[in-house]
Amino acid sequence: MRIVMVTLGSRGDVQPFLNLGIGLKEAGHEVQVATAENFNDLVKEQGLNFILFRGDIKKMLSSPEGRKFFKSKNPMWGACKFKPFGLC
Repeated sequence: MRIVMVTLGSRGDVQPFLNLGIGLKEAGHEVQVATAENFNDLVKEQGLNFILFRGDIKKMLSSPEGRKFFKSKNPMWGACKFKPFGLC
């Protein structure tokens, strides 16, 4: 199975997804991690495929859309609400 995981935030936010990705890869899945550019090396060091999540993450998270996203109980709500930030 091909799996793409999207994760944003600090190293502490991203690391659990990398751990999950490692397990999924060991189980035979193809895993890609979409995250900020500063995690490129970290993702690749874990043997996972990196996808650049474009945009200014700090600006996005501090925007009104970003605040609504974190308050939402549905994480898919904001998937393309961040279009102005070049993420979709």
